[in-house]
Amino acid sequence: MTRSEPSAPPSRCRRSIIWKAIELSKRSGRRDFEGWLWQNAGNYAYDQGKLDELDRVAKASFEIGEALGYEHVLLAGYYYTAVAAFLRADLDGAESALVRWVGSEWLKHEIQGIPYGETLRGQIAMARGQLDEAIDVFRHGVDRLIDDLMLGMADELLFHLIQALVAAGRRDEAAQPLEQLRQVAPGRSNSQAFLAWAEGLVTPEPADGVEKLRAAIQTFERLGRVIDEARCLMDLAKLLRACGQGDGRAEDERARELLTACGAQVYLRSSAVDAPPR
Repeated sequence: MTRSEPSAPPSRCRRSIIWKAIELSKRSGRRDFEGWLWQNAGNYAYDQGKLDELDRVAKASFEIGEALGYEHVLLAGYYYTAVAAFLRADLDGAESALVRWVGSEWLKHEIQGIPYGETLRGQIAMARGQLDEAIDVFRHGVDRLIDDLMLGMADELLFHLIQALVAAGRRDEAAQPLEQLRQVAPGRSNSQAFLAWAEGLVTPEPADGVEKLRAAIQTFERLGRVIDEARCLMDLAKLLRACGQGDGRAEDERARELLTACGAQVYLRSSAVDAPPR
């Protein structure tokens, strides 16, 4: 009996389907379908830290949106431009592009865009060290979604609010968003990983959070979410140092390897600040 080959990560299978669908849309002349599919490609590229693909998505969105006069597709180009700029640590460029998207008339009436826009706005504030502003942005987004927390990216918005509250020393305020995250997580692998990460950060005893973060890291690795895996590794390194279980150097090194490979400079800067001295 021959040994079976390991199955491909779920993210790789989904990306393969999306690229095939984009190609079929091109062949059939359905550029409207193609425009929407490019956005799916962009969302996976964001999860996996594929900055070159984010650039392709933005370019395709602008081109198709202008050719068809399709405002939604055109505006999506600004969002993916903003995401790519943010990951490259170009915070001014990210904010400039995001304003074009968030401030559009279309987005004012599209609730599905709220978690995407508010998550990125808050992350930009976090990268600038503006913790209180980031918390306000994340919380405003959650409040706007209060009856729609099952929407895509809402779990990440909740997680980022919890993480920012913990970073600001306002752990007690995390109880409500943590409970909301618990309500949306069942049956959703990525949401469960964010929940484990959040629970690990909120626990008052660092040692109690270590296994939660290890579980989250395993899920992110399986899903191909390299940036979340790296960021969680950095938080794990801090917990290990805080509870005396090690210096966290191996976790920090692995995080930097992942971030360097995908070019996520914005988080590399953070890892350089938080890493222990050599």
